[in-house]
Amino acid sequence: MVLLLQWLYTKLRNNKNLPDLAPGSLPLLGHGLMFLRQPTKIAAILSDPRVPKVLRFTTPVGDIYVPTGSSEIVSVFMNPKTYDFVAMKTLVQRDVFGVPKPVLRLIQEDDSGFSVKPLAGSKVSPHRRYNYMEHRANDELVKPPAIAAVMQHFEESLTKNLETCEVPKSGEWATIPNLYLFVRGIVTKAVTDSFFGPNLLLSQPQLEQEFWEHDSNIGFFANRIPRWLSPKPYRVRDRCYRAFEQWRAKAFQKAEKEGGEIPLWSRHAGFKINTVRNSVFQRFEEWTEWARASSDFSLMFGVNSNTVKVSFWYFAETWRNKELFPEALEEVNKSMTVDRSGNRRFDVEKLISSPLLESIFMETLRMYVALFVMRETTRDAELGNKLVPAGSTVLVSSWSQHMNEGNWNPDNDPNIPPATEFWGKRFLEYPEDGSAPRFRMDYLSGGKWTAFSMGEHLCPGRHIAKRQVLLTFAHLATRFDVEAVGDGDVCLERDMKYFGYGTMPPKTAISCRIRRRNV
Repeated sequence: MVLLLQWLYTKLRNNKNLPDLAPGSLPLLGHGLMFLRQPTKIAAILSDPRVPKVLRFTTPVGDIYVPTGSSEIVSVFMNPKTYDFVAMKTLVQRDVFGVPKPVLRLIQEDDSGFSVKPLAGSKVSPHRRYNYMEHRANDELVKPPAIAAVMQHFEESLTKNLETCEVPKSGEWATIPNLYLFVRGIVTKAVTDSFFGPNLLLSQPQLEQEFWEHDSNIGFFANRIPRWLSPKPYRVRDRCYRAFEQWRAKAFQKAEKEGGEIPLWSRHAGFKINTVRNSVFQRFEEWTEWARASSDFSLMFGVNSNTVKVSFWYFAETWRNKELFPEALEEVNKSMTVDRSGNRRFDVEKLISSPLLESIFMETLRMYVALFVMRETTRDAELGNKLVPAGSTVLVSSWSQHMNEGNWNPDNDPNIPPATEFWGKRFLEYPEDGSAPRFRMDYLSGGKWTAFSMGEHLCPGRHIAKRQVLLTFAHLATRFDVEAVGDGDVCLERDMKYFGYGTMPPKTAISCRIRRRNV
């Protein structure tokens, strides 16, 4: 009966100036099955240049509006008063990370916005402005001294992991059955150590594996499958929370004993942001220790899930291209020094200032990030000359513009590879005077490239993530020789099961031979 009423309601609404219905809708179910089990169909629809600039998908629980045009995407991101972010924050915290209901109410009832000045008409008292306080705590991620501190400890951990990994120090070849898992293990520990300090994984060694098991279940949680129907993913998540509870008991206890100014980084509490966020939690009784552990785990997800996968794709795509890899390696070598002990050191700022290395980074995100960013309309909105009613769910996908041929080859130049192919030099422009190529800033404007989102909620960790990816490539490229096992080209295929949830990992294992290089 509920499905029938929803179907009739949808039919009645078609008389309004609503966006066109996306293709593939089924009676009663609408596009619900597509969102649950057919991500490749959604990807095909969003990348089709013939579709309208705003699409309407129907599901048994309501309509979903998806802008595909660049100006419409910009409009959603740049008008937070109309397209509210709190709905997405609530959904992620509730479904993916299981934050308790009192915390969800705290988040939802805070109608004051994320700026210093509360929104007009806000009824929340200053001491209850949780969303703003958390937003300010995240500012630590963009401060240069904090970035430098995180990167110092990231490189220390990364170097140690590379020196102690399973590749023989004798220089002999070793077979790696899965290159992705090899890179994932090395980078996960380095990222986690740099953000939470080494004590987290030392005291909770099982956390790394269970984190990635949870990562593989993101779609499961996003689709709100109940615990009674499939309890295993919930048990894994619960164990991750208990690991953080145990870590927190010692980490912040020591920080409180030491007192004084919060250091940028400490061995027991890691990056300063953890202590700052904990001080915010302490102001609200809703934030129990279990809730704080769940939020810490969500931070671990935020700093690892995309960075680790992008690090793999960056290395794999560059390594398999026999023309691109030597050029990238030449850029890396410009930033490298080797001390008398044979230790490599890289100037990260030189790495990120290389137009070629930055182009490869942006192309990697363009190709492999497919994230649905959710907003909720606070009032009736006009989007692409169509009506999006108040209270509607709006999903913005980077895929529609990232795969739009018109963005990346507007003149149909036959020398430019199609948008469906990885091309590391896509973001370079070549001056007519023959000088060195420059990075194309215009490609990042106008809603063409949105891997980091836009506007008020631009990814705060983007500066650290970029440095970690490029530094990982620099170490891998200069430390190891890597050869594919078998004949033919290396096949790199996305696992579309992750479509809509961030960076997609590879679908199949890539077997290779690897050996250490002499400096």
